[in-house]
Amino acid sequence: MYVLESSSCDFLDQVLAESNGFTFSKTSMIAYRAELEFCLAELDLQHIIDASGYKRLSSRMACIFPTLPRQTQRTLCEAPKRLEYYTTHWEEICTGEKLEFAYSVLSLAFGEKVAANALGCGAHVNKKSNAELFDIDHYHH
Repeated sequence: MYVLESSSCDFLDQVLAESNGFTFSKTSMIAYRAELEFCLAELDLQHIIDASGYKRLSSRMACIFPTLPRQTQRTLCEAPKRLEYYTTHWEEICTGEKLEFAYSVLSLAFGEKVAANALGCGAHVNKKSNAELFDIDHYHH
């Protein structure tokens, strides 16, 4: 199970972005990153993103948060609850729900086509290597 690390002096969560009544916080970003790490590990692709890639992703997410659809904003803000639920109950969850969760996490980081291909839900349009396919800097919303 993934556990979010927090210090006792971090009782006021740092706000990274706000939009439509949603507040995207540092805790939410850390949870989203953990969701992404979890999904990539389930696909045996945990090596795809290094520390610098995750740092770039964090910066990008804070920048694009106000431009995302409301439902996506809500999903990102609920990342800590989602992370706890999915990592705690993963073995009991049906395949369809697992795919839906993984798709929502992967598509936000890499785009819908890459997420669908990674999960075996889409037509493979090219023969790129995994490193090229999962290029964090290539995909922009």
